[in-house]
Amino acid sequence: MGICPWCRRDQSEILGTKPDGVTLYKCQICGLIFQSGNKADKMHYTRDYYEKDFGNQEKQQIRYQLVQYITGGFKGISSVLDVGCGAGLFLEKVAKICPKATGLDKSPWSVDICKTKGLEIYNEQLETFYPKEKYDLVTAWEVVEHIEDLPSFLNSVKKIMSDIGIFMLSTPNVSSYRAKKYGLEWKGFCWRHEHLCYFSAPVLECMLKEIFTENQVQFVEFDWRSEDTLVAIVKNNKETFSDKPQKALFVGRTNGLEVSGGDMVQLFNTKIAIEKRGFTVDVSLSALPALDFNYDVIHQFGLSYAEAVDQFFHLEDKCDHAVLSPIYWNPDETKRSTEEIAEIAKQSKNLSELKEILGLYGQGKVMIEGLRNYSYLYEKMREERHDLISKVKHFLPNSYAEMHELRRDFGLFRSAYTVVPNAVDVDLFLNADPSWFVREYGIKDFVLCAARLEPRKNQLMLLLAMQETALPCVIIGRSQVPEYAELCHRYAPSGTVFLDNIPQDLLASAYKAARVHALVSWSETPGLSSLEAALGGCSIVVSDRGPTWEYFGDMAYYCDPGNINSIRDAVLQAWENHFDETQASLRELIVKKYTWDKAAECTLQAYKKMMRSKTGSYVNDDRMYVIRAQERKTSLCLRLGDAKKIAIFGASLTGRECYESALEGGLEVKFFLDNSPARQGTSFLGLPVYSVDYIVRPGAEEVDAVILASAGYHEEMARQLIELGCRKPLVRP
Repeated sequence: MGICPWCRRDQSEILGTKPDGVTLYKCQICGLIFQSGNKADKMHYTRDYYEKDFGNQEKQQIRYQLVQYITGGFKGISSVLDVGCGAGLFLEKVAKICPKATGLDKSPWSVDICKTKGLEIYNEQLETFYPKEKYDLVTAWEVVEHIEDLPSFLNSVKKIMSDIGIFMLSTPNVSSYRAKKYGLEWKGFCWRHEHLCYFSAPVLECMLKEIFTENQVQFVEFDWRSEDTLVAIVKNNKETFSDKPQKALFVGRTNGLEVSGGDMVQLFNTKIAIEKRGFTVDVSLSALPALDFNYDVIHQFGLSYAEAVDQFFHLEDKCDHAVLSPIYWNPDETKRSTEEIAEIAKQSKNLSELKEILGLYGQGKVMIEGLRNYSYLYEKMREERHDLISKVKHFLPNSYAEMHELRRDFGLFRSAYTVVPNAVDVDLFLNADPSWFVREYGIKDFVLCAARLEPRKNQLMLLLAMQETALPCVIIGRSQVPEYAELCHRYAPSGTVFLDNIPQDLLASAYKAARVHALVSWSETPGLSSLEAALGGCSIVVSDRGPTWEYFGDMAYYCDPGNINSIRDAVLQAWENHFDETQASLRELIVKKYTWDKAAECTLQAYKKMMRSKTGSYVNDDRMYVIRAQERKTSLCLRLGDAKKIAIFGASLTGRECYESALEGGLEVKFFLDNSPARQGTSFLGLPVYSVDYIVRPGAEEVDAVILASAGYHEEMARQLIELGCRKPLVRP
């Protein structure tokens, strides 16, 4: 029979026959794919079927992580209903942090298992379930494809959702790249005989909007092993946004739900923040994104992960406006140093020998021979990313230094960009209670490092530096490289506490309980956990690599990640000076500048700039900037007034012109400022070139004004100086 289970029309075509002999139909009215008969066969739902659920801990963790991201860490969620909860693996996780967690399942065996775990569970169908109170979150993981009466099921969900309710469902993604490639041989068709319907995002969107008429529908797609998963999210969003664009696709790494990280925090928190301004944001974490809607903006997060290039070019023809948050820092030193340190650790006979060799290594006196040379691979990867970068309409780096790193490594010239600062959840981390972490683990006042346990994060060097200090240490983060984790455990000071990923609110409690947070990575942009920890009241120790000074100025303690003594000294200084006013000043700075609302504001500014530009390269509103040398000299003299000593921001061709004009006008140029690490520490026209933050450092040479030497980025340059705390007159020639 070809009667559609959704629109009840008999206007379907035969799509083909699956390998198990079942005929598939596609409705010509609504597009739903369904199998012949469309009746649930109870023979499939045996005890053996439900016992499979026991082996899916990893899948349940992915679902839990996704809910964490979508809800901002279960913010505002006090009650959850999991429909088709099986053995309760997902529900167990939710019950630990949510006051009311309820499950439904039609299997008596599943209900018995859940009850042994102390879970609230009912052996009922959703359509006959009548709770006393409505739920803030309703989930249905891989349930909808089993449902015979779809309208009745979705209407039942709607009835039990609270006014702020969110509904999340997952199902095999019939519009995935693999589904299109393999056709009737696609695993989604073959591995489950009991599936009655198969959904694409456009079909599911139409169904959900027909039932949830006043709600917003969003999608997340991801690949888990060989499974293609589509997640639909129904939520209230009463905000409006009158200008285009209104619909965006965010793209990130494919293992983003399995391996948590700052890039995923940035992606999902930006999503939440711009949705408050009326946007609809879908997310693709698939190697070849298949969500097929008309997007105003495609926004990719991350340049360095393996599948970034494939994702970008697969989407290139889908939208004219592509932006990139690169989250990038040159990997050469990180790759080399992490491999060398790991090799030294492996070959050292004991702790004493290891510390001695690493001490020499930090002084540049150790040479490692025989390591595998990956330079060809890295160069090939750089070439591929250069192809991607050349197509990007607008860049959204986390710092000015990051943008200059991109320019240096990929030869960019006058590329359009807007700096979008990294951010934190102020309410979560500022107002946390330390007692929760203290009760759980019995430790207070310690050195904390919250980061994935991997060579780039450099926990091994931190732990070696903490030997003989007697300072208690806590390492929070999932192990990504087993061999590296083993080295960290082997050389950790006695009593060091190692924890896997913990819930965000418990992590916030950990920051409050700690005294120092140390993130001594080889590269960060600048590291979300440093911002979070500072907001939580920690003194922070950070690497001197990357844009850390641009964020923290003189309110952090800096170290060389390759030098044990440097790391130890920085941690000890942070520990001893913990109670000075620095922490309060840094918290005030973060609350003012590094919030997700601020990040959303900058992101939307970038979208609007890009949409205004026909060519994709941003030109300031005042358009052309062409001034002859004589006119420049007159302009400088008029605008500077009584100023005599000046600095020039921009050691470039425009900077040279400003320098010459300044000299002709009788001005004294003291130094240049520049964001490029390649220029910093050098000289230009016989004058020193400093990083931009030099202007606010104690002991910096005094100047009366700063000239912004640029051919189009005066606003960004001025904003950078003002945000650093520069109060000197800023002059545009």
